[in-house]
This record gives sequence, structure tokens and C-alpha cells, in this order.
Amino acid sequence: MTHSTETISYNQYVAFFAAHAREQIQKAITEGGFIYKVKPSEFMLNIDNMSVSVYDYYLNYIDPSIRSQYLCNECRHFINRFGCLIVFNANEVREVVGWSMDQSEIPEHFKEAHRKMIELLMESYIHSPFIVKDKKPVLGSVEKGGFSHLHILVPEVAHEQAVFCNTQNQFKNAGAVHDEFGAFCKKLVAINPESIIRAAGLINHEMVCKSESFKYEVMLLGSLRSVLTNPAGNTDIVERIKKSDAVWKTFIENYGFLNGFKSTAIGGLIDLIEKETPEEDIISQFNAWVAPDKYMRPTSAPADELISRAEEIIETYNLEKSLERRTATLSDLEEFIFWQPVAKPEEEKETKGVFSKLREKEDKKNAAFPIVVKMGYRQFKEEVLPKAKFIYFHAAGIEPYHALITAVHSDAEPILKYDKHEKRNPISVLTYNNGTPFYSNQYFASNKWNIVPNTMVSVIAILPIVVAPKLEDSQADFFVLENCRDTQKLFGLGLFPEFLRSELYPVRSVIERYSNNTDLTEYREDAVGGLVLFHHGVTMDYKFTVMFDDGMVKTIYIDRSV
Repeated sequence: MTHSTETISYNQYVAFFAAHAREQIQKAITEGGFIYKVKPSEFMLNIDNMSVSVYDYYLNYIDPSIRSQYLCNECRHFINRFGCLIVFNANEVREVVGWSMDQSEIPEHFKEAHRKMIELLMESYIHSPFIVKDKKPVLGSVEKGGFSHLHILVPEVAHEQAVFCNTQNQFKNAGAVHDEFGAFCKKLVAINPESIIRAAGLINHEMVCKSESFKYEVMLLGSLRSVLTNPAGNTDIVERIKKSDAVWKTFIENYGFLNGFKSTAIGGLIDLIEKETPEEDIISQFNAWVAPDKYMRPTSAPADELISRAEEIIETYNLEKSLERRTATLSDLEEFIFWQPVAKPEEEKETKGVFSKLREKEDKKNAAFPIVVKMGYRQFKEEVLPKAKFIYFHAAGIEPYHALITAVHSDAEPILKYDKHEKRNPISVLTYNNGTPFYSNQYFASNKWNIVPNTMVSVIAILPIVVAPKLEDSQADFFVLENCRDTQKLFGLGLFPEFLRSELYPVRSVIERYSNNTDLTEYREDAVGGLVLFHHGVTMDYKFTVMFDDGMVKTIYIDRSV
């Protein structure tokens, strides 16, 4: 809708400003972003060789003939405190909050002031995230003294960024986060880039335990270290701002890990490398840190105070429905599947020709004496899958079966770190682990997963398992087996700390204890189950029979990742 700028009243103008700002903030946060506050330099806030406030800068560009009519302490307070906010749109481009409203909604004598404010804020560096405290519905004053004033209507989602709360459920000051950002950059720059490169290599080492969980974290540190090595890049202010923005956004969006990365397993790994610790000792120490029964696991019952804190975060983020989980079905996985059999063999109809007996005889020979090969999963995925028509898994009496779990409610808020509003993926992987050696573990008996032991089971779908925010960062693939499903129904919710969204990190022990002691809401009869094949660092023992599109049949043993 457009308006005549000659007829817009001041009351309408401030209402348009407030509504536009609200819409920008709502959209940014709903898409997983944050509000940021920039800080113009003294050099930029200079008029006639005099340092001025942001408000005075704005006032200076209002038509001088009417400027005195808009001298206002309420607006001064608003602009100096809340007039320097930005958000990022879906294309990672800055948007100046409020001031970038439609030109048709701005009175003619304010347009130059708006243009200059946008110019000022687009060329100012981020100082900190803007943290809305005390659930304020409005920033500034809507009306005071009988006059309307510049203000921002705060959407409810802006009150929910509990990632900035401390353990006492108190929001940090923006200045504290600014200092944490500075400390992070200083610590990261102090690390030799080669140490991060070596850490990335060790994460993929075949002897490193649980390596699939840490690739994303090393990638983050490596990319940020590269930017910080030469943050200026060139003298173009736009490029310098973009690089600074990239570091800030990555820091805030991964705040739970990056703010204290030195005390994490990856931080410890890099520290051992920096100390020139022998590789054998590095691997041994890292494996001890990330042992599945220890890493990020609660060691004692959470205190009442922490439970209360967790309840507040769950309520704040509207995650009550997200705690309801069920077994996933094939229809839940359709958008992620990258391989399926061409058709059921019994459904194929082949037209017989004059010499069909010769063809049938050759097919029977291939089936009776299939070619036997051994390979890593990477080779299997690159060379076998593109040509595979059907795949059958040779199920022994005991196999490392896994289940897939998803949200009961399709509209539940994301609770997993890789599940995003713009690209939903509430799927997680779950299996049994009672601490006993695998081959004596009763929970993995094939008949308890609806599989007849010592038979061939059709692979009906293959999809990536996602443990990082981007689909391409998948570290393993899931082979869905026909009719495979857990019949023991002893699962918890599978909400492990390493999978949780960052806002839940301070109360991870509460969430995991609740997860371990809560049954799934629903076990579906058409639930899926299957096998996990890792891309890196894992030895395996899987036997498959593969029928290729040219009629060739091979028995393939997958004994390793690479």
C-alpha cells in the first residue's frame, strides 16, 4: 500500500515505523536469526567538526525550517538506545531496522534523515547482539505528554532468545557478549591455522572415536580463523563490514559452542596439537574425552534450580510439543531419500524372446555364482549405488540395528540443532546401548527387530543422517531395511546433548535425563529401522548382495568407511 507523503501525519509515520520494525524483527528471528546493534564511530558521528549523538545526527538532516518542532527527549532516548539496530535477511544481507521502511510511509521532510541513517548504520560495525530483557512489549514510548513518539513494537519471539541467559536465568548484558566475542577472536587468532587443519585430519582418523560428531565444529573454527587472519581483505568498507558481519553471525548462531570452545573436546584436541603432543597420545586422550558413556553426559541428578531453568526455557521457546517423539515411517523420510530400488523383482515383467532360455540360463549362473568383492563404504557409495537396481542385506543373528525418531507434531518448534524453520528435519537416530560388548547384546537380536536371522533383507531406501545444520554435512547414511522395526519398545526420546539446539545447552543434563526416562509417545507399526554406515573413521562388517542394472550380481563386503 502506498500513501501520499504530503498527507501522512506524524502519528501515522511513527506507527508505520513501529510496524515495519516489528515485521523485520519477527521475520529475522523466526528464520533463526538475531537482532544486532551497531555502533557508529566518532568519526562518522561528526557534523561541522563536532562529535554528536545518533539522535543529533538524525535531527541534523530534517528540514531546518521545521527541525525545532521535533526536538523531543523521548525520541532522543529512543534513537540513542534503539535507533542503531540491524537484522539479516534470508540472503544474509543487512537490513536496518525501522529506518528502511517504505518511502511512501515517510513524510517528505524526514526522507533525507532516513536516507542518512541507513547510510550511517550500513557502514557501522556490529557492537553486540541486541538482547530484549524483561519481556518489554515496546522499545521507547508510544505516547507521552499527549504526543506520539518513535518506538518499536517488540514481537513475542524476541523475548525468547534464552541463549543469552546465564545459569541463574538472568539475561547477560549486551556488553558482556561483546567482551566474550572479543575474547573468542583473541583466543582463535592465537591458534596456529595449521593446528586446526591437523585437527580436521585427526577427526577423520580411523582410530578416533565418535569422529562424526565434530567435523562441523572444526569447520567452523577453521573458516573463522581464516577470516580473522586478514579481516580487512581490502580497503573497501563494504567488504570489511561483510567479513566482520560473517564472524559475528557465526559466533552468535553457534554461541553455545564457540563462546567456550577452548573447554570443549575440540578445543582440547587443538590444545594438544599446539603442545606438539605425540599423535598416539592425542588420539588416546581425545577418545577418553568423547567416550559415549561420558561425553556431555550428566553425572548426577540435576538440581531443582536447574530443572526450573529448563522448564522456563521449554516454555519460552514453546517446546512442550517438541518433547513428544515417535518412531519415524518411510513417508516421513521421502524428501531425504537419495536411493531406492528400481522396483520389486516380482513386479518386473520381461518379454520372452526366441532365445530367452539362453538369457535365463546366464542369469541363473550369475545368481548362483555372484562376484565377491570387499570395499569401503565410500567406494560402495560412489561406484555401486549409482548402478544398483536392488540391494539385499545378509542379516545375521545379531546386527547393529538403529531406529529413526521424529516429532509427533509436524508444527512443533525445532528442538534439534539441525532442524530449521526454513528446512525442517526433526529426524534423529536412536539405538540401544547398555554398555555390554556388542555381540552379547540381546537388544540387537535380529528377531527383536522383526528380521528373520540368516536371511537376505531388501534395502528399500537410503538417506543421509544429519548431525549438523546443513544437509551436506551428513556424516553417515541410513539403510532402511524392509519390515525392520524395533519390537522391544524400550526407547527413550533420544534427545542427546550433541543434537540439541544451542538454547538448551545450559540445561542439557535435565533434557537428557528426561529423555532417558520418558517413553516415546507412539510406536508406529509401519516404523522404519536399519543400519548406519559412516563416511569416515569406522570399521564395519556388512554383507550385501547387489543386482546391477545390467543384470550383474555381486556379493559385497563393506568392512570400513574409506
